[in-house]
Amino acid sequence: MLSLSGDFVPVPEATQGVKFTGTIEFAQPVDVAAIQKAIELRGPKGNIGVTVAAADKPERVAVTSDVVTRTDEGANFVFELPGSSWRAVTSGKARSSSPG
Repeated sequence: MLSLSGDFVPVPEATQGVKFTGTIEFAQPVDVAAIQKAIELRGPKGNIGVTVAAADKPERVAVTSDVVTRTDEGANFVFELPGSSWRAVTSGKARSSSPG
């Protein structure tokens, strides 16, 4: 795994809801179905569903999380592929933008 990029984006139909949308880039082509089966995303309240899809290159996959409720405090969210040494942490991105 070379990189994880993306951000939490608002989900208009969910009050204070956001979802992570981004890409994961690998050093070589990957099997999207195998990544979908293995990938895990955890937040402060436990596991979060994530969908994996083919991206613009065979070495890249698109990832989209289930909806997460924003909070007034930042939080860490961890993507992992069990059985590999790959782990990526994104932090503070699901923080509420409204004044607290």
